[in-house]
Amino acid sequence: MFEQKFVQLLETIEPDTKYEKLFKAIVLDAWQDRYKKFDEMNARVRKDIEKLEHERQTVFDFHRNGKYTDDEFVTQKHLVNERIDQKRLLLQDARQKELDMEKALNYCFHFIRNASKVWVDLADDYEARINLQHLIFAKPLTFDGDSFGTPELSLVFAQKKTSPDEKSFLVARRGIEPLLTA
Repeated sequence: MFEQKFVQLLETIEPDTKYEKLFKAIVLDAWQDRYKKFDEMNARVRKDIEKLEHERQTVFDFHRNGKYTDDEFVTQKHLVNERIDQKRLLLQDARQKELDMEKALNYCFHFIRNASKVWVDLADDYEARINLQHLIFAKPLTFDGDSFGTPELSLVFAQKKTSPDEKSFLVARRGIEPLLTA
């Protein structure tokens, strides 16, 4: 009975898709602003690689024209190749760190929209259920033996509205918060 009431409570607090769309739009807007800076940094690294590749070609040209001995050529080629490899590693690390924010948000909201099902699926994992409760509820729930007290929800779950008069916790894009700079 307790378990059934808890699942019913979870079903009642799953956020409305209207608030999900607004939340996603705000997060994606902020993410795209930050991602522009990330893309600009990657573009600078690519230009650095182009310059280094040109420098490497110059090393080959100097060797071919007899300006570098074989030893000087090998040393210079090794130095330039090492710098190019370092820059390429920066780009490779950046690609591995890239995040498809929209995909991540869709995954998160699938979980949020289905919190009651997730709870039931975690029946054999007590620790995961406790973690789930901490993600959903800002403060522990009370239960008087018959019903749960009014839950204090985490911000995302608090977006479930029961009447049009209630205000959202979400602010409009570029609201009161300062722009983040990296």
